[in-house]
Order: sequence, then C-alpha cells, then structure tokens
Amino acid sequence: MASLERRTARESEREQHRPSVGKAKAKHPLEDWSRDQLYRRAVELDIDGRSKMTKAQLLYALREH
Repeated sequence: MASLERRTARESEREQHRPSVGKAKAKHPLEDWSRDQLYRRAVELDIDGRSKMTKAQLLYALREH
C-alpha cells in the first residue's frame, strides 16, 4: 500500500513538471463561442458598434480589446 502511494505521488509530481503542450490555451477559445456569446461579452466590455458586427468582427474586436 505504501509503495502504491509513493508511486502515485511520483506520477503526480511528473505530471506537474511535464512540458505543457497547449496548456496556455484559454479554457474556452473564442472561436468556439457562438455569435450570441461573443456579443454578450462585447456588451460586458462596452465595445462600440457591437450590435452590427458579424461573428468574425466580434472575435477581432474582443481580441483587440
């Protein structure tokens, strides 16, 4: 039992030190959001002209904000 706990602890430690491929990505990339979700975020950020923007324009505006 103790050897299993040590092995599990070592595996956990290795996971923490493993190079993070793609780990810096956002939890929810904006590309996956619907236009409505992007629009709601633009409302929160008070982005001008948001009501007439397409999804692509909202993506651009949110990234530039």
